[in-house]
Amino acid sequence: CLPFTYGYDTCSTPCDCVKENTLSCDAINGTCWCKYGWNGTDCSRDVNECLDRKTSDTCEADDYQICVNFPGGYNCSC
Repeated sequence: CLPFTYGYDTCSTPCDCVKENTLSCDAINGTCWCKYGWNGTDCSRDVNECLDRKTSDTCEADDYQICVNFPGGYNCSC
């Protein structure tokens, strides 16, 4: 199948993925495999990494930084 298409015989069905947030689409069933920072069946939902305790602890290790989420990632900011 071409990228972002699927199907057993014809590979003619387009995958329902947000392409810029997706690593690949399963050629058999159309499942979207999301890039880091994204989830959901179509990879459209941003993961708030700041809610992850490990990420928050990493940012807070420096007394003057906080975790700031943005679509597809996060930053530790002053």
